[in-house]
Amino acid sequence: MNKNSFNRKGILTLVLVFILVLIYSPGSITNDKVSLNAGTIFYVKPIETLDPNNLNTGDSIDLVVIGDVSVDDFVVIRNGTPVLGTVTNSQTKGALGKAAKLSISIDSVEAVDGTIISLSGSKSVSGEDKKTEAIGGGLFLCAPMLLMSGEDAVIPANVKIEVRVVSTYKIKVNLI
Repeated sequence: MNKNSFNRKGILTLVLVFILVLIYSPGSITNDKVSLNAGTIFYVKPIETLDPNNLNTGDSIDLVVIGDVSVDDFVVIRNGTPVLGTVTNSQTKGALGKAAKLSISIDSVEAVDGTIISLSGSKSVSGEDKKTEAIGGGLFLCAPMLLMSGEDAVIPANVKIEVRVVSTYKIKVNLI
């Protein structure tokens, strides 16, 4: 047997083994997809306190994912991933006992493969309305009570808000 034919057979054997490993290895270096199903629940939180005194209806707000979101032991959305939300109602407190109100909707997040995931979730808060006290006191006791304000309404930073995935998405994950 000549030395050259041995090297060729050795190289061919190595190439064949490498191909077989790629095809049959459960942890191959190819990419695969998992399904992030509609209705999947996870939690997000605001980065900072949300206050109607410095937010307007239509403003974008920043939230983050709380904990990894996994499918079949693969992380599809990482803990701390930015989440996009929108202010849907923002009213400051006012005279005549009017309370503040704040409502937000949670809109979307980006998966590990760059897919934009549509979300459904919301949070609403309102302060205590003091219209009865302000009007009643103003009419029967003294006019300055008409200037009484309702209570503030804020969504604190780090409050846990439940969200759901709107549709089913195929997310590419690494199987390394």
